[in-house]
Amino acid sequence: MPHTSHDFLDAARRAIPEVSVEAVAARRTRGDEVVLLDVRDLEEVRTGSIEGAIAIPRGFPEFRATDHLPQTDTDIVVYCASGARSLLAAQVLRAMGYTRVASMAGGITRWKEAGYPVVRDRQLSAEQLERYSRHFLLRQLGEKGQGKLLDAKVLPSMAPTISPRATW
Repeated sequence: MPHTSHDFLDAARRAIPEVSVEAVAARRTRGDEVVLLDVRDLEEVRTGSIEGAIAIPRGFPEFRATDHLPQTDTDIVVYCASGARSLLAAQVLRAMGYTRVASMAGGITRWKEAGYPVVRDRQLSAEQLERYSRHFLLRQLGEKGQGKLLDAKVLPSMAPTISPRATW
């Protein structure tokens, strides 16, 4: 008989500890070293995320985790919208050798319901998303960096003007 999604989630719950949003908020308030990993799709992340979280969509931890999480003994709390995808992603991280991984129960939905703050990066229009899509592929720039570039201002030149009567 094939396994169902419930079977996979039950297995993940047995293997991965779940922490409450209150516990995560308390750790952040104390200044504990903990990496927050948001595994929602980028469209979901655009609606708001926990400040300082690293966004790696659920289908990519196997490929991108080592770029963002070089130490396998780092405290990592994985979250998604409701807590299901984060359990599965945490299980993948555990299989990759990360030893201190937990899933945030209830995900960002529960985080928001509890009244904790979320941040939203600069919102790009559909045209900008299409226009700059190649920039997003550059790990050094990404969507967040492109937003910063679009928000940047260039000061006008402060060079003195030369009077027409000036003589050399």
